Amino acid sequence: MERTTATELLATLADGVAELTNSTAWRAWLDVQRRFHRYSWGNTLLIHVMGNTTPS
Repeated sequence: MERTTATELLATLADGVAELTNSTAWRAWLDVQRRFHRYSWGNTLLIHVMGNTTPS
């Protein structure tokens, strides 16, 4: 029974990761990270939330 539960959990995790990495939001986040790679994680998160993706 534990084996089935672990298998189901891994399948759920794999589906979630596949859905995340194929989403538009994920690609937008990667674009912000690409443009602002020298900024801290917190600052890039703020930039992403504000929607300002033009480097200054």
